Amino acid sequence: MQAISLAAMLLAVLPAEDLSVLTPGPDCTTPDQFLEHWLASRVEEAIARRRDEFEKTIKSAAACQKWQEERRAFFRVRIGGLPERTPLNAQITGTLKGEGYRIEKILLETRPGFHLTAYLLGESYVGMRVTDVGHWAEGMASGAIGPKPSSIALVVIG
Repeated sequence: MQAISLAAMLLAVLPAEDLSVLTPGPDCTTPDQFLEHWLASRVEEAIARRRDEFEKTIKSAAACQKWQEERRAFFRVRIGGLPERTPLNAQITGTLKGEGYRIEKILLETRPGFHLTAYLLGESYVGMRVTDVGHWAEGMASGAIGPKPSSIALVVIG
């Protein structure tokens, strides 16, 4: 018991040993920021290379179209290709009517067994906007119903 008391007293009196392995970088980046800063610099380098390549390559509409096709092919190879198209099996799950507009709540089956909730917003089916509900803290309760950047498509039936 005396050995434990002596050890406790020594620990209280002696300064704590700094066991840090990594120290802040020359730009004052702390070790917990190293990976984030490294990744950000790699992204910035890739964007700069892409911009330079684009500016050297794109001199006409045909060159632009070729560059777009090459980028699409490159991207598709990296993601393993696109899945086969399957029926969306759209279902209207509810309708909210307002003055001069209506919102139709829909459920889409994007892949067999995988569903996406969305809504149609507009006055008629011609020109209605299909918008995903989104994933943020308050969701639809935030009052942010309406056109937003994540709109999927405009529906034109007729």
